[in-house]
Amino acid sequence: MQQAMIPDVSVLIATRNRAAAALQCLRSVRAASAQSPDIAVEVIVVENDLGNRLNPVERILRDEFADAANVTFVAEDLPGLARARNVAIAHGKGRILVFIDDDCLMDAQYFNDLRKNLGTSPGAWDGTVPVLFGGRVDLADPLDQPFTIRLLDSPETYTVTRHPGGFVQGCNLVMTRATLDKIGGFDRRFGAGARFRASDDTDIIVRAHRAGIPVQCFPDMRVAHAHGRRTREDIVRLASSYAYGDGALYARHVGAPWLLRHFYWTCRGAVFELFGGRKFAPSLDLSHWKVLRNNLAGASSYLTQRREAVPPSPQSSYRPQLDSIRAVALLLVLLQHFWLVDTAIGHAGVRIFFVLSGFLITRQLLTKPPLVEFYLRRASRLAPAFVLGVLLAIWLGFDGASQFWKWHLLQLTNLVIARAGDWGIVWPLGHFWTLNIEAQFYLIWPFFILALPSRALVPFMCLSILAGPTYRAGLAMVNMEEPWRVLPFGEIDALAMGALLAVVRVPLLYRAGLFLSPVCAVMAFPEVFAEHRILRHLGIFLSIVPFAALIAAGQNGRLSIGEAILPAIGRISYGAYVYHWVLYAVLNRDLGATPGPVTFVVASVGTLIVAWISFHAFETPVRRGILRLAQRSRHPQTFA
Repeated sequence: MQQAMIPDVSVLIATRNRAAAALQCLRSVRAASAQSPDIAVEVIVVENDLGNRLNPVERILRDEFADAANVTFVAEDLPGLARARNVAIAHGKGRILVFIDDDCLMDAQYFNDLRKNLGTSPGAWDGTVPVLFGGRVDLADPLDQPFTIRLLDSPETYTVTRHPGGFVQGCNLVMTRATLDKIGGFDRRFGAGARFRASDDTDIIVRAHRAGIPVQCFPDMRVAHAHGRRTREDIVRLASSYAYGDGALYARHVGAPWLLRHFYWTCRGAVFELFGGRKFAPSLDLSHWKVLRNNLAGASSYLTQRREAVPPSPQSSYRPQLDSIRAVALLLVLLQHFWLVDTAIGHAGVRIFFVLSGFLITRQLLTKPPLVEFYLRRASRLAPAFVLGVLLAIWLGFDGASQFWKWHLLQLTNLVIARAGDWGIVWPLGHFWTLNIEAQFYLIWPFFILALPSRALVPFMCLSILAGPTYRAGLAMVNMEEPWRVLPFGEIDALAMGALLAVVRVPLLYRAGLFLSPVCAVMAFPEVFAEHRILRHLGIFLSIVPFAALIAAGQNGRLSIGEAILPAIGRISYGAYVYHWVLYAVLNRDLGATPGPVTFVVASVGTLIVAWISFHAFETPVRRGILRLAQRSRHPQTFA
């Protein structure tokens, strides 16, 4: 290899105790460099093995590369392919960076083809223009499974219509120094040996594309991959790691909706597979559900690990993550009511509210507060917006509000709906049924929690959880499911699941929540499951597990879901829920608005504005005033 103070190209190789493979790789790089004597090439080899240190690479250096001044061997004790590649980058001096795996063999004309292809982008060969290139990856051994290869016959440019995974293989990846300066190095959390197992190269592709850097793949920059995987089990394990890494990638780049579209296709494929649709990889007998579970596991791992470095302060019980969850639940309700009326995603949001309420109320009751104080605080928080919502609907001239105003104020709207069998009779306050269930729960639940001995709480809550699906199944059997499910037993399982979360730590809750997350599709798209009532009811019941896992992650500070905007929306979510249907009723009656994207935007923004004004100008002052008066009544001042 040609010696040079400042090389044109740095070839960066990470190896882990694979001396024989690394030796073959180095020989192929040396042979390719010999075919391009006018291109100065250096090689950086990073040994990423805790137990073996430099023994394998020292042997290679001594036996064959002792006189190769442009070959540098570096040790990196901490594991992870991405970390090792970043170490190699730090030691490399070339303006062009070529990443090749230690089990790959470089084509003899590689560097000539590299210069030719970089020449298609003016300034790229000088390293001053950011580009991200890849090349063809062939199978080195015909006995290996045809996986982790990249076959193409003509140049391709990446677009968002395809999944970025594998467009450029990490075993044959090229970037300029300008690319590195613009997007940085590899995310060390991704890749083999790291937390997220894979997708370090896919993450680079996504970051480059989002930064406006062209991502291209060329057929004449070839390497041959001798990965050694020859059985179905080998490939399934690798595919599982890829899916796990992709899940973390989706969470990392949640601001790239075109990337999340691929997650949607996996979800859709999983649902279709239930009804005889094609598997994800039929030749491997690999199900969409396995891919989806690994996607969700990777996403959860990413979301939770971001909070580990900055744990929540133990001095404060406030968790902004819980307010973020409230905001997401509210958004689901608004989406259904203002736009996606043919779905049931709003019910998923309501179930999240119920699980969260059961958790927060039970956690508060476990501190054994005086009942009068408990009810006073609940009333001071909930009554102002609730009463104002009823009065506003009456003032706006809606008969469903004025005709049943006593029932509304007594938190019995759900009983009116159940007896009449008609939601429209209380329009536009039909959504109050959820508030009624919570109020009735708050009224009765404290007596059980405070009266039962501690050892009886968990069995009681488990029985309460089972009571919900039992009640709904009974209604379904006698065709009374609608609207009698608006009574407390219709949602007691969600409330009790939250309560159970406050009483015990469930070690398997996170994994169970991830495993059962796809059942939420049963709730969101009931028309798909219209002919499968058992499956639909089972999905509604099991959905409380992922919802509880979400809340547990938020409470423990292990959830990254919004930093400022979502918690702010969550704090006003109660008022927004109270007012949103009234606001829509006005738009519908006076302006002829119907559900759709425009109505969703206008009504949602209007709802949040009204809720923000109500929270700061009415609800908070009234709540503080009530609590202040109560404090004075308990501790009256005396004057001499």
